[in-house]
Order: sequence, then structure tokens, then C-alpha cells
Amino acid sequence: MRHSKSRSVLRRAIAPAATAALLPALMLIGGMARAAGVPKVVSASLSSVSCKGNSFCLAAGSYSTRLGKGLRLNEAWNGKGWNDVSDPLRGHLFLISCGSPTFCFGSIQVTPWRARAAKWNGRTWQAFKGSAAVGATCGSPKVCMNISGTAIDEWNGKRWKVDPSTDACAGNPPDDPCGYNDISCGSATNCLAIMYACTTQECVDGPDQISTTWNGSSWGSGFSAPFPGSLSCSWGAFCMDTSSATQATIWDNAGWQDASPDLSAICSSAQKCSLNGLLACGAPQDCVVLPHGSPVSLVWSDFAWKAVPLATVHGTVPQLSGLSCGSATNCMAVGSQGTPAQPVAEHWNGTRWQLTKPANH
Repeated sequence: MRHSKSRSVLRRAIAPAATAALLPALMLIGGMARAAGVPKVVSASLSSVSCKGNSFCLAAGSYSTRLGKGLRLNEAWNGKGWNDVSDPLRGHLFLISCGSPTFCFGSIQVTPWRARAAKWNGRTWQAFKGSAAVGATCGSPKVCMNISGTAIDEWNGKRWKVDPSTDACAGNPPDDPCGYNDISCGSATNCLAIMYACTTQECVDGPDQISTTWNGSSWGSGFSAPFPGSLSCSWGAFCMDTSSATQATIWDNAGWQDASPDLSAICSSAQKCSLNGLLACGAPQDCVVLPHGSPVSLVWSDFAWKAVPLATVHGTVPQLSGLSCGSATNCMAVGSQGTPAQPVAEHWNGTRWQLTKPANH
């Protein structure tokens, strides 16, 4: 499932030689030091998360001590609490997408201009050779998708391969704009991609937005699509696109249908209540939007929108930068709160948001 993205770049401030000298003494567990005499964590935050099913989420972020900044923080949610996870890799981990609790792809920022892929095997993160997995969206361990130039790269459980039938520029008038805007997988049989291409020789009004869906074996013919904003798909034939502050559209295999909320009716006096923000869908007709800077979330359930207050930390709404839903009752929003920053994770159980305490905090 496609998840809300966080592309901030965090870089290590400890020289490699100094890090190597410190590791044996620090006894790092899951990237968080907790042995006696270990330098105290000064600040920490979570920035990326991916959930699958009713009781699993994997989150990543960073922490700092008085000796270094940008050290990796990685934790797993088991439905009841958070636990540190093994993490031997270096670099800022982001854009996590899980196909199951034992299979995820992630992207590691190694320089401001270069990222590499990592793979989660249920116990630890491992380096993954090849760049195709950077930014991937996974519906299962054997079905992940990614945009590769003007076509779609497909993961079959063993390797990545570009599907030539998905070339958005095939048949497009020469020199006219064409390509892909976004792609999301909610299951092995439900992925959706939104491309842009000119359908007329003149292309006077610019390229058209076209959506195409994956049914488990191939990509279907194109449908006229809404302008892409944030896109998220769940299992079943369901996806949602929020293309502006007030416009939402849902896909149900029969086409796109308007699902825009009446914000003036449901938001009451809540500030910054809009569809501009993080989006995640955990099941057909079950999605969550976290408007940027708003004290409420917008929840789409049973064909209707409602505003639900977020959990607060000492009366303050935390800064949330990552959101994912594994089911209608398992959504996780992560971020930070306070100065110095401390990691925050809020869990949606289908009824309300509750603060969950990250490990070691």
C-alpha cells in the first residue's frame, strides 16, 4: 500500500572511525543505546512508517546524542507495543512499504543526492542490490511496483523487471509530455497508477490524467483520472485520491467517483481542516487524512467523512510526518513533539487516536 511520504534528508555527524570505536561500548539495540554509561539520547523523531494487517507496523527515524546526530532509530509495532529492531545499516531510512510483516522495502539516503534500497526480512534490515526498490510500493511479498522513467517496474518476489506494456509515452505525440505521477499497491491484486499523456496530436490543453489498474497478473486499459495529489490503495478494488484541499475521489473498479467532504459541516471550528496532508487507506471505504497542522484527522468510513481529534501530548498536537494503515483498525501516525524533540506515535483503532510509547522513551 502506498504510504504518505517523508523525503527529508538526515546525515550522520559522527565520522566513520569514531562510530566504529563507539559501537562495541554502546551496545546498540535497534539503533537505540541503552547500556549503562551510554551517552544520553538528546533528541529523537520518527519520520516514516508502514503497516500491514491488524497488528504490525514498522517505523523509522533518527536520534541524536551529545556525540552524534542523525543516528538510526527503527522500531516495530506488534499490536500492543513497540520494540527496537536490528539495524546494521547506515543512512537515513525512509519511504518504507511493507508487503507483509516479514517483507518490506525501504529507501536509505546515503548522500543528499543518492539513495539505495534496503529489505526487511522480519528480523532485520539488509542492504538490497539495485535501485529499483527505492520508493517502491508493495501489496505483498511477491507484488511491488515502482515508477521507472515512463514505465512501471514490477517485483515478482525474486527480481525487478520493467513492464514495456506500461510505457506512458507509447503512442504519445513526439515531444509532448508523458509519464507517471504516482502509484500505490494495496494488495497483490490491487495496484493503481496515474499517468499523464497527450491523447490528441495538438495537445493544446496539456496532457490528460489516465489511471490504470493491476489485477494480479497484468495492467488494464486506461481510465480518465482525477488530478493526482495523494494516492492510497487498500485491498479489494479500492483506492482514494485527494487532489486538492477540498476534493477527494475514490476508485472502486467501476470508475472514479467523487467523495469530497463538506468541510464547513464536519470541521466545525477546527483550524487548517482540509484534505491537504497525509493519506492512508486500510480497507475498502476506510481511509484517514491528517491535514497539515490541524488538531483533527479526517476519517472516511462507510461512504461518509467525519472529523476525529488527534491525541495530544501535554495538550499540544504533535508534528506528524508519516502515516500508514494496515487495516481499518490499525493505522499509525508518527512524528515528534517538543524541544528537544521526542518521538511520537499515534494509533488509530477504528474509533479514536491513542498515544503509543516508542521503545526507550
